Amino acid sequence: MTKQLCGIYIHYPYCDVKCAYCDFYSLAGRNSSKASLDKFEIKYLEALKRDIQHKLKYFNNNYKVTSVFFGGGTPSKANASFIHNVLNLLRQEFSFSKKVTNEITIEANPESITEEKLLLWKKGGVNRVSVGIQSTSKELLHYLGRLYSRKSYETVFEKIKQAGFKNYSADLIYGIPGQKWLQVKKDIDWVVDQGVSHISAYALTLEDNTALKVLTEKKINGKKNLSSARQVFHQQQVASHLSQKGFLQYEISNYAKSNMQSLHNRLYWKHRPYIGLGVAAHSFLMGKRISSPKSLSSYMQEGFTPQVEKQSIVEDVLLGIFRLTQWQSINSSVKSFSSQQRIIFEKELRQMYKKNLVMVKGKFFKILPSTLLFADTHILNLSLKLEGN
Repeated sequence: MTKQLCGIYIHYPYCDVKCAYCDFYSLAGRNSSKASLDKFEIKYLEALKRDIQHKLKYFNNNYKVTSVFFGGGTPSKANASFIHNVLNLLRQEFSFSKKVTNEITIEANPESITEEKLLLWKKGGVNRVSVGIQSTSKELLHYLGRLYSRKSYETVFEKIKQAGFKNYSADLIYGIPGQKWLQVKKDIDWVVDQGVSHISAYALTLEDNTALKVLTEKKINGKKNLSSARQVFHQQQVASHLSQKGFLQYEISNYAKSNMQSLHNRLYWKHRPYIGLGVAAHSFLMGKRISSPKSLSSYMQEGFTPQVEKQSIVEDVLLGIFRLTQWQSINSSVKSFSSQQRIIFEKELRQMYKKNLVMVKGKFFKILPSTLLFADTHILNLSLKLEGN
């Protein structure tokens, strides 16, 4: 029987500061001492071991791990020994694919990347680094509530290259109030010149319960509302400019050089199984969405139990379908739908084809770039029609 590829996500909760736009679970720990961080990581590793045992109940023996992703938070803030220990634990507990090259990624911020950490990460098996640049403008980074060290930013990719990494990515944000297209273009050109093989470019969003949304709603410190027109314009320009630079848009916010797409990203959007380990992490195993406690104190308790969430499989599937740009199989995409839902989906797909929103060839379809701009609207409309049956 063919083994099904599976990903593992590990959530590291600490950052130096909490970015104003971030709605992921994270804790500011800039002033934490090394001793307190060491103590935390010992306890957190024990909690991860317990978490794994919970998740193994849902882990199908036909799964083969092919990607590991350290996210957060800021995993680069962790001791390199912690990253090593987690990877060793995963290799002990899970079966890794031998036929597919394993992708092991760590998210990192420029100010917490050191030459020593990079060398130790590589030695431990990390083969991909995703750097949170967001912008090179001090003023825009200040608006976003991020730390900025000019020296750290200027030398970060040189450090990564000197450590021997060939696969590294940059995150950028566009559509920030006051941000000009030429600033976005400058950032793109700089990271491309630094040799990145992958770029994630996100439109700034004001998520609930974030500092930026509160400040914007109260118009504090000159915070302005987002301009949807600016964001659409920036997104179109980003896609066009990166295409000229040899980067293929394979998902709404992700662009890569040939054969350098993020395997972990693709597992998510193709609705493949993945294991989420750590506080507030989510898993998708054996058709079930499983969530861990959303507070660190609860997660660290020995008696915690992950919760199986009530979910909309329809919406999960559509979130993947309307983010990817390559040809997709209709049958594979909707295999979790009822027979009636499949009929409705194919009918709606034909209507979208007539409106020049998708391309359709036989039993395959492809989302057009212009449709990606309004993916959320299409997902909502189609979800309402499908879930009524």
